[in-house]
Amino acid sequence: MDASGFTEAAGNLARWLVDIPGELTRDIKFTFPGPSSPPADNASFVGCGAPAFDLAAGDWDYFHYTWHTTRDTYDKISFDDLQRNATLVAMLAYLASEDPQLLPRARRTIPQARADGTPHPWLNPDCTRPDRRTPPPE
Repeated sequence: MDASGFTEAAGNLARWLVDIPGELTRDIKFTFPGPSSPPADNASFVGCGAPAFDLAAGDWDYFHYTWHTTRDTYDKISFDDLQRNATLVAMLAYLASEDPQLLPRARRTIPQARADGTPHPWLNPDCTRPDRRTPPPE
């Protein structure tokens, strides 16, 4: 689990994780503030300033064998892991919604500067409005 570059999020995350049963958190490795992880699933939220965190699984072989391949099929699902992860995400979402302290939105910048000397923004996609127009008929 990492904080996706939100530099002041550790306090909130720590408060939430303390309230979650140990059987769900014992294998969590927390890195703070976390590396840039695009094109991770949370990157589009982070790019728009919404706090979204990388909740990667820990001790699985899925990444090395089936991840985003034609072998990534329904029969590879670990239902115990799925249930545990869904419970963890639901509890984190609930605790975040009930936290009286809004999660700070300050984000990390990369030390290297652009050619013009300005700091390079945290490497997540920019928030842009989607093109919702219906394509013309062919």
